[in-house]
Amino acid sequence: MSSRYGAPPVELLTPEVLLRKANSAGPNQSFEMDSLGSPFYIALAWSSKPPTPNQQQQNDGIVNEEETQALIDGILATYQELGATNMLVDSEVVTTAKGLPALKISGTLDYAQTGESQKERFIFSTLLFDFDQGKITLTMTYPKDDRYGPQIAQRVEESIDLIKEL
Repeated sequence: MSSRYGAPPVELLTPEVLLRKANSAGPNQSFEMDSLGSPFYIALAWSSKPPTPNQQQQNDGIVNEEETQALIDGILATYQELGATNMLVDSEVVTTAKGLPALKISGTLDYAQTGESQKERFIFSTLLFDFDQGKITLTMTYPKDDRYGPQIAQRVEESIDLIKEL
């Protein structure tokens, strides 16, 4: 199902429509499908940033190595706050099928459902897009043994597009 979300609008093909998540912390927006630990979790979030005229942005959409590491640390901290452990991480600069430069942070993590004592291994992937007014993150998780998870994640990643004109 192809839908548009947020501002600036992002067009995305997902298995189900993402639902707006209530956020009382300023202008940030987020949309989600299910929750971490579900058969397939998707989160799409915007965060604004103050203008910084001193920084020179590179063509890959990431400002510098320090900022890249801070972004990775922030994403991992978010997973840890949700109860994830034993995270193995890889990162790379990629270009989506629609030509958008992004930082891709991916790997595996262990997560136990609420009320469960047994942790399950999950694959996670976060694409981070940097634009003038802020950042957009697309996060997906699915159980490591899910045979359709990689195909769904690939279709979602290939479909993402930043709409410049309405």
